[in-house]
Amino acid sequence: MENTHTSYLIAGAAGDLGHRIIDALLRTRPAREIRAGVRGGSAGKHGNRAEGWIANGVTVVNMDLDDPLSLKHACAGVGTVISAVQGGPDTIIDGQSRLLEAALAAGVGRFVPSDFSEDLFSIPEGINPYLDMRRTFDRKVSPSGIGYTHILNGGFMEAVFSNPGLIDAEAGTITYWGDDEVPLDFTSLNDVAAWTVAAIDDPTTVNSVVSVAGDRRTIAQIAADYAAATGKALHQVRRGSIADGYAELRRMAKAGAHPMAMLPLQYLLPMMSGEGALCDIANDQYPTVRPTSLLDFMKRHYLTRGGKR
Repeated sequence: MENTHTSYLIAGAAGDLGHRIIDALLRTRPAREIRAGVRGGSAGKHGNRAEGWIANGVTVVNMDLDDPLSLKHACAGVGTVISAVQGGPDTIIDGQSRLLEAALAAGVGRFVPSDFSEDLFSIPEGINPYLDMRRTFDRKVSPSGIGYTHILNGGFMEAVFSNPGLIDAEAGTITYWGDDEVPLDFTSLNDVAAWTVAAIDDPTTVNSVVSVAGDRRTIAQIAADYAAATGKALHQVRRGSIADGYAELRRMAKAGAHPMAMLPLQYLLPMMSGEGALCDIANDQYPTVRPTSLLDFMKRHYLTRGGKR
């Protein structure tokens, strides 16, 4: 029997997004049951945060994606499971599959997979292994019969604008492939968390995709925002066409580059080509969330420690 109890399990609660989702739940649902799912050692590693959760009524539960028994206990009596886990195929495919099985056995009403990206459903296979594995797992969710909601938010501002990233503050450059007038979608982690909570409280989002974006800016507009935030102009560096960008990825792979070194370009190229652009952005459905603009984000991000993070 499906469990409709208003309780929430956040898998990957100790991560950058997971703890923000808990904070957002506490702001809007202080009287409801919230479980922070962490691996056995994570509660100790994040002791201060765990103590704060407990003080606010959050239950910290041991949840190891490799341990079906811990998943069974974590999911028991839960109405909604939100997965904010990160990692490779062993986590995103295998671990989330075990979590899904436990949720189904417990009668969980809704499951939110750890998508949180550009429009991964519109990007061809083989471009981004990290999005490929998310789609591989997502293909298990719909036929399982559980209620689900996919959250898409473009790029995390905190990740895309790490230094150096899309922008190299020291070099004074913004580097791109393709056309500098293609709009790119960005959302801050706090806003992703707030929208996730708003979406799971919306019965119309069951068995659907919810796309939200904190801001949508072209390369030229991003450079202008940076100048307005910091008083410093960026030099736009076009590395070539989108095809040239994929050729660069192949070159990096052939040279034995670490997968994490290739990850930013794997995410950015579908954004720059427009293939990963979000469709049917639902910001207006959730007026309680007032998203952070890219300009406001940059004012905080690049002026910290003289422009360095």
